[in-house]
Amino acid sequence: MSLEETLSHLMGSSSPAKRKGPTPEGAFQKLAVAYLKSCRIGEVVRVNTGQAWMGARPDGSYRGRPVRFGERGHSDLVVRQPSSPVSIYIECKAPGWAPPPAPRPGAAASTLKKYAAHLDQVRFLEARRAQGHVALFAQSLQEIHDALQAAGFTVPAPPAPKRRP
Repeated sequence: MSLEETLSHLMGSSSPAKRKGPTPEGAFQKLAVAYLKSCRIGEVVRVNTGQAWMGARPDGSYRGRPVRFGERGHSDLVVRQPSSPVSIYIECKAPGWAPPPAPRPGAAASTLKKYAAHLDQVRFLEARRAQGHVALFAQSLQEIHDALQAAGFTVPAPPAPKRRP
């Protein structure tokens, strides 16, 4: 163990504590999957996209190389219907989410990346809508329900949101 590692271990890490449990978006995504399965309108598929670093050396002498997987901007959930060419694409967002504003000139790289990722999601959903599919951003089961009903699906009402005491 190097001196820096030893000091870091003894003094505690300065990095923020990791979140325990799912993120708000992850928790909503889990509810959305359960609701969509209860609707029995097709196969519900959760899609993972992103990037991972592969081939890193344990001694830190080589960071590895980035490997991207999945289509940029792909929605979190897809419902495929065996008897119909129409699929349902849902990008799950945490309750209270708002689209990021356009970044100002000179904005931080992290701000630009978040905005670019949002634009990728918007483009993906718009392209699917143009192909005749149902595609939406959703923050609640009610939004999913309303979109499915507007598209002509007969689906049960979602359960009422649980209130925290």
